Amino acid sequence: VWLFALSAIVACVVGVVRALSPTFLGQMLSLLFSNFHWRSVVDSFLLQNNVVCKILRLSAYIVGAILLYEIFVATGHTEALGFSGLKLYGIILLCVYIFFLFKYILHSVIGFTFDIPQEITHLLICKKMAICIFAILSFPLAIVFPFVPEDNYTFMIVSIAILAGFVYLWRILKTLKIILTDYLSVFYSFLYLCTVEAIPIAIVCKLAYIAMSL
Repeated sequence: VWLFALSAIVACVVGVVRALSPTFLGQMLSLLFSNFHWRSVVDSFLLQNNVVCKILRLSAYIVGAILLYEIFVATGHTEALGFSGLKLYGIILLCVYIFFLFKYILHSVIGFTFDIPQEITHLLICKKMAICIFAILSFPLAIVFPFVPEDNYTFMIVSIAILAGFVYLWRILKTLKIILTDYLSVFYSFLYLCTVEAIPIAIVCKLAYIAMSL
């Protein structure tokens, strides 16, 4: 019941986004397949939809936590963790928020250390765009997951992983294009990938492995 309520809240949020900016969702999804000029997008698109982006990004955290919760339930690891239901979802949502807060802090530290605050701002905007796109694409999966037969759980989990990987790869490619084309060097690209991308993912994978081994 509470999963349905959360999904209904997200659906209302998407409706609000649609009402505030009727063309926003379509334009955001079109960025996946268009070869856009980054500065023009930042200046004319994102800044005009700043409030809408914040609303959609908040819904992305909720949807992402729902998907992770559904995966934990589908794989039968809720009992081993010692939590279930809304309490487990709250913990997952908190972990999702901490993860993105940790990455934001890493970005800020790199920007301050190497005196590139504007460049880091652009990289953070790229990350926010990816989060919004993931929220739009993954919401139908979050709604359908609780109602599919158990035999289809593996298919749903693989679909979620493919979608997350696709959006993540898109963001990495756009990030490297921003770094190499507009601002920085190969060194900064390597530093960014290792510090801001590889380390957090390695930590998450290690924690997930520990959780799955319980």
